[in-house]
Amino acid sequence: MLKRVFLIVLVGILSFFIPKIEESYAWTYTVSAKVVGGNGRVTPSTQKVQPGATARVNIYANLGYHIDSITDNNQLVALKTSPSSPASYSYVINDVRETHDIVVKFVINEYTIKASVSGGHGQVYPTTQVVKFGESLRIQITPDEGYNITGIMDNGLSMEIKNPFTLESIKANHNIVVAFTSFTVNASVEDTNGSVSPTVQTVHSAGKAIITITPNEGFMIKQILVNNKAAKITNPFVLYVYSATTVKVSFTPAIYTIKASSPDGFGKVIVETDQVGHNGSIEIRIMPNRGYSIKGITDNGVVLPIKNKITLKNIKEDHTVLVSFTEFEIRARMMNDNGSISPSIQKMFYGGKAVINIEVDQGYKVIAIRDNKRSMPVKLPYEIPNVKEDHFVEVTFGIVTFTIKATVVGALGEATPAYQTVNYGSKATIQISSFEHDRITGIFDNGKSVLVKNPYVIKAVYEDHEIVITMKTYMVTVNTTSENGYIHPAVQYIQQGQPAVILIFPEVGYHIGSIKDNGKITAINNPYIIQSVEENHEVEVNFAINSYQIQAKAVTQGGRVEPTTQTVHHSEKALVRIFPDEGYVIESIVDNGLKMDINNLYYIYYVTDHHSIEVRFKKK
Repeated sequence: MLKRVFLIVLVGILSFFIPKIEESYAWTYTVSAKVVGGNGRVTPSTQKVQPGATARVNIYANLGYHIDSITDNNQLVALKTSPSSPASYSYVINDVRETHDIVVKFVINEYTIKASVSGGHGQVYPTTQVVKFGESLRIQITPDEGYNITGIMDNGLSMEIKNPFTLESIKANHNIVVAFTSFTVNASVEDTNGSVSPTVQTVHSAGKAIITITPNEGFMIKQILVNNKAAKITNPFVLYVYSATTVKVSFTPAIYTIKASSPDGFGKVIVETDQVGHNGSIEIRIMPNRGYSIKGITDNGVVLPIKNKITLKNIKEDHTVLVSFTEFEIRARMMNDNGSISPSIQKMFYGGKAVINIEVDQGYKVIAIRDNKRSMPVKLPYEIPNVKEDHFVEVTFGIVTFTIKATVVGALGEATPAYQTVNYGSKATIQISSFEHDRITGIFDNGKSVLVKNPYVIKAVYEDHEIVITMKTYMVTVNTTSENGYIHPAVQYIQQGQPAVILIFPEVGYHIGSIKDNGKITAINNPYIIQSVEENHEVEVNFAINSYQIQAKAVTQGGRVEPTTQTVHHSEKALVRIFPDEGYVIESIVDNGLKMDINNLYYIYYVTDHHSIEVRFKKK
């Protein structure tokens, strides 16, 4: 009986513990992890975990990406970290009691680019933009009139000044700050023996000021002082401005230098003196060595008649006289028969200029010029400006070839061949195929719209061709008939129904005069925007110079001013004549609220704004 009871108890104990043991050691759960969409990895991708144990999945985003979401058995996992979307993360599952299917998605990083102006006097565009990792961004900088960029800071670091300012391969947020400034340059003369122009000009920092100096006849520049320090004498005088600057010029009676020599040494050249005053004269004697004669004489590069004695009269500049007592031979020949040269043989004295005229047959070009076995730049005619030896010139001709490039915008089709080289006057053929049977909306050959045909054939090629084929897109081109501004971009391809944006930048002193779109005058807007592109567009922008009104009046009795009204273009000179009545004199001249020097001829040398001039008179 006791034995039977013992067996029953033993069976009960075993039936209780055996399931627990099996649960702990007899099986495991599978934890799998995978990435959807790429741009990162997980490790391990599969692991076996015993019941109640811990599973860990390490998640790593590729460079420029971060974790977008983690789901475990279709349940979104809340990440316990800051930032909420990290580039790496360890996902931990404590007390595993079931199979887990983990799915991870990554998304590309985005960064905010901010641009602003410090202190005004200009604009930046765009001011704020969000870009993806690795993208680039161009920031257009537009200084106000008379100003220039003096500094660009990017995240607190000073950058090289460029316009537009470009950020390449962006990998972080950027805060860009641009500063502008300008300075006044005043120029004057210290005596009455010449003049300078302009006397006042506004120049941006690091900008170039140009001052034209005009000595009176018989005088030359003696000294140029920049902020009371002597500068190198040049005319026009050019300086780069970094602060308010004063330029003073003085003059002295002109003295000219006379140089006379024979570079080949087969004779003597004797000059009376090497310095002569204004309008002076000088005599030069030439004596060849025995067995030699004079072959050539040049004065400042001008050929003179051959004489043993020459006289320079009414001298108004420096002179360099060169005398040659021997000659050199210049021979030329063609290496093939696709053109002509002349002369094939010529004589030239020392220091003279030899000219070889080269005529090229149609469809050919000069591909090489060798002079005394040295390769020279190809220029027609070929010139040897300063002959000092014999020359043997060889000219080689080659057939003219042109390149034909063809592309389909947006990779919606294919142009075959995409690149080909064609001889002068030959035919070029381009086959066009569409990947999705889209209709060809345009063919542009060197920027000009042509009739749509497939294949597109150029019957006779006489220049390089760049052919652009559009499908589902249209071409928007911009040009200007003036050179007083620029437009960006000159060419763009826009999908049907999308907007096109054109930025217009007039030069200082100019404004937009008119905008034509496909031959029709449109409202002037900057930027000029085509809201929905449904056809090809040819936009023409014209710039017009600014005009300013100069108003002058006498605010008291005792005189008059002429003219009272005048219109002056940007940077031109304005003159107001002031006539006091008998017994009166000018008391004051006020221009735009500023008191000016008193003068019966009041000049504004460089007009950049409207002017209101008030003149007061008083009795003597």
